[in-house]
Amino acid sequence: MEAARAMLADRAEPVERRLEVLSRIGGSIVRLPGGVDTLLEIAAEPDDDPDVRRAATSVLGAAAFEVARFRPHRTAYVDLLRSLISDPVPELRDTAVATLAAEHDEVVLQVLVDGLEGRGPLPVDRRRAIELLAEGNRR
Repeated sequence: MEAARAMLADRAEPVERRLEVLSRIGGSIVRLPGGVDTLLEIAAEPDDDPDVRRAATSVLGAAAFEVARFRPHRTAYVDLLRSLISDPVPELRDTAVATLAAEHDEVVLQVLVDGLEGRGPLPVDRRRAIELLAEGNRR
């Protein structure tokens, strides 16, 4: 399992192989020492393959539902999502904005308001921003 974690972090490995490993053992890798950190690094690396970054982000999202186990990584995960708000990959931006809006994250809600009011860039299309803002403001 440790070899799989190292292989995932190695951008010289073929994308298909990395995606296969993430698909096969993604849920298990988060239980390894350093596994979540590896996934956070992959997801945050703008020069890595977008499909690998999306898969790593997806595994992290699933792991975040295990609240007690994920608690030590929560701040780093939120920081990652906030950094992805301005990512060049539209799917990563959408995932980050949607996840944070669902959690009523004040940072992303303000980014959406600012974007809709023309005071900053809008990370998702206008219709999606309005939907997410409406969902994020429900309490």
